[in-house]
Amino acid sequence: MRKILVLLIVFTTLGLLWSKNNSGIIKIENGKEFEFTWNLISSLYYCQWALSYEDDSGKTDNFVDSMSALINSNNKYEEAKSYMVKYLKNENEFINTVSKGIITGIDLLIDSNNNLIEMMKKMTNLNTDHSENQDYELAKFKAQTKKGFELITISSGYLLYVIVEPPKIENPKGQIPFKISISERKQLVKELNKLFKEYLGRYYKYKSLQRQGKQGNPKDQTFLIFAVDNIKKLLTTETYEDAKNNE
Repeated sequence: MRKILVLLIVFTTLGLLWSKNNSGIIKIENGKEFEFTWNLISSLYYCQWALSYEDDSGKTDNFVDSMSALINSNNKYEEAKSYMVKYLKNENEFINTVSKGIITGIDLLIDSNNNLIEMMKKMTNLNTDHSENQDYELAKFKAQTKKGFELITISSGYLLYVIVEPPKIENPKGQIPFKISISERKQLVKELNKLFKEYLGRYYKYKSLQRQGKQGNPKDQTFLIFAVDNIKKLLTTETYEDAKNNE
């Protein structure tokens, strides 16, 4: 998690210092940035919904129930993808980058779930409980799942380039030049809080316990909620000075 935090801080710093004359940034029509951010938040919400099914699959020894939970999880991942698919050919390279990264990460998660389902089917057919190969498959499942969520987290960090105008000078001060209005940002934060209230609450509690040197539940600090919290920070940061303090 520390590695991802460092990466996102680097992305944020680079984004705020990006030259306005850089040809890689294409200004899109008013409202497009708001729409994309709204759909990104929705996509992450369906990823969280999918993840809740995966948690359920680990609470039972019944293969049928576990496979059913993983299938339901994949259905929600497909819904999460649907919010990003239409942006794959967007003329804005950063909208394109975010959508591709989110979809690629989700595809890794779906593939990982499918591999686990296949392993369970084989175990059911062979009427066996365990083998060294199954240990390997489970390890591969965990590694690929982690990779998928890391990619989703890093990709969502590029939202900065989508909703903030590049500054005209190095080391800018004062108000951050958002491409979306204060009203739009408030709408997005309200939606984000509504969808992720429970998860953010647990995440903030975990971080508070961590600062006190106490042990919290590691499941309350996920890559996904880390990404959501960073989007919230981006939307609620008003000045370059605040952005620097948030680092």
